[in-house]
Amino acid sequence: MNESAKINLLVFRDGPLWVAQGVEYDLVACANTLDELEYETHRVVALHCFAALEFGEEPFASLPPAPEDVRQAFYRARALEFRPARFFTETRPLPTPRFEAKFVDSRPKANSQPLVAV
Repeated sequence: MNESAKINLLVFRDGPLWVAQGVEYDLVACANTLDELEYETHRVVALHCFAALEFGEEPFASLPPAPEDVRQAFYRARALEFRPARFFTETRPLPTPRFEAKFVDSRPKANSQPLVAV
């Protein structure tokens, strides 16, 4: 993954939680508020990048895309600003993707079961 890579995120409510679902890469972050969701999304991506590099793998190479309903919902969703993040380890910076987040009012239909038990 290069420094200019972009991760598209579909953001929606799932009960009391905010959820960010990756589109090209099937990863998920959940939080109680949008500010916390932004932080949790950055943390999930940083941890994935760090673990991949530690095992000599390309970040995101092993992640499949999200289900089709998530991809379709993303292209119909409204834009939502997500701040960029910089990820560092003690010895080197990690690849830092740009985020494009979009909001939908409800979770995609095929994902009818809650992501997190509440």
